[in-house]
Amino acid sequence: MFSLRFLFKFVVIGYPAVNNTYCELYYLFGQYGEYNLTVPSKQQNGTNGTKCGLVTVKEPTYADTGTLVFYGSVFFAFFVAAIWVHCIKRCTEKSLPINHNGSILSNGSQDDQTPLTFPASDKPKSSLRLRSVDTFRGLAITHLVLGTSGDGHFWYSNHARWYGITVADFMFPWFVFIMGTSIHLSFNILLSKGLSYCAIFKKIVFRSISLFIMGVCIQSHNDLRNLRIPGVLQRFGITYFIVASSYLLSRRLQARRAEKTGKCYMMFRDITDYLELPLAACCLVVHLCLTFLLPVPGCPLGYQGPGGPLVGENGELTNCTGGASGYIDRTFFTEAHLILVNTCDDVYRTIVRSDPEGILGTFTSIALCVFGLQSGKILHLFTTVRGRLVRLLLWGLALISCSAVLCKCSMADGWIPLNKNLWSVSFIALTGGTAFIVQALFHVLIDVTHFWNGAPLFYAGMNSILLYIGSEIMTPYLPFSWQPFVYNHTEYIILAAWSGFLWLVIAYIFYRRKIFLKL
Repeated sequence: MFSLRFLFKFVVIGYPAVNNTYCELYYLFGQYGEYNLTVPSKQQNGTNGTKCGLVTVKEPTYADTGTLVFYGSVFFAFFVAAIWVHCIKRCTEKSLPINHNGSILSNGSQDDQTPLTFPASDKPKSSLRLRSVDTFRGLAITHLVLGTSGDGHFWYSNHARWYGITVADFMFPWFVFIMGTSIHLSFNILLSKGLSYCAIFKKIVFRSISLFIMGVCIQSHNDLRNLRIPGVLQRFGITYFIVASSYLLSRRLQARRAEKTGKCYMMFRDITDYLELPLAACCLVVHLCLTFLLPVPGCPLGYQGPGGPLVGENGELTNCTGGASGYIDRTFFTEAHLILVNTCDDVYRTIVRSDPEGILGTFTSIALCVFGLQSGKILHLFTTVRGRLVRLLLWGLALISCSAVLCKCSMADGWIPLNKNLWSVSFIALTGGTAFIVQALFHVLIDVTHFWNGAPLFYAGMNSILLYIGSEIMTPYLPFSWQPFVYNHTEYIILAAWSGFLWLVIAYIFYRRKIFLKL
């Protein structure tokens, strides 16, 4: 069996294998295909393997059929449901009396998240709880749940081996981005309720410690000798503590100053008077300095590759996996407390560990969370649709452009290649930029036009921690998964779809019963 993702090189040699190459060829195999390799009977001196051939005995099938059918059905169902709900709302709007300011007069109960008002201007309802933010969070957590179940075991639904980026690589960074957005919105709610800064800081400390401890517990079982310390929830906890604390300090300092009303200040009030953007800049500088200037024993300065015995000459990069990032993690945690299997192991045969949620990547994670915080400021401080969308799109396009420049739009030949394992600067710039654009799209569809109410992703976003922890613990058990019968992509995509459906149902039930896991 061969992977459908990689181009394979075949070299047929004689014995003894000294300048005795019979033939060589490159081939990309297809799903369920059967092939015969034709090898010439005599050595072809001076040739490059032109007489070596591969004959297809059984034509391969299209491997992505299951994915196209599944996601096509999901998008079609969402579109039909959104059209149906939109038509019902329009009919309801026409049948109810309207007062002089454009609001519908109704004595019926309403969903507290979706007010039944239709303003005549382009100014959306200024609310500290935006449904689009919860829906965006729901999109990220739903895909993380699908990824926990395998998501069809396609190469693009798994993390990139080392360089490059796949669909699965966007979800964790998007979740960090949304966490930053929620910091601004939730803190304004707490401050409006009269909570003191000290009380809010206690909440920050409690939530950060809780996330870190839960992350350590759910991923390491009970083996203290090989307890993995870095992890997803641990990264959330550390990032949240630093960004939330700096934002709280900014608000405290801002409250002591006189209120400004100048035109220039009002236009850029989401940037001025805050400490977070300088914090993000400092984190990026520290990340770059450590990546390119920290000497790693036995490795080239600034090395960012996977290392291993297959890279470089004479095994000179064998112990260089992750460059400075891997070296810092191995020095600080020791290898026993890092991730056991990395995504690059099966390709590069690496022998030293490098954790994708390690120390160095936390600096860029903080910067990404600050980008999300910036999104929250834009959605809250500016009331017009145009003001919000222009800023969101400008930030998104600027970050994507920076990423394109840094990686030179190539897989591994840029100054700073896209790398999820290292959380490189180009990686967080691309994921942050796309997050700004997705947030703008969701804001228009959900908060402004009310074309879509966010369901069912909205329900998942309201209980994201519960779904993540639940899927991490319960995925190996019935009814969330089963032992596959035929081990093909179709069954795996059905399994992932079933698991995702169950967790969405659970999220909906918890939402209706007002049960939310909050830290």
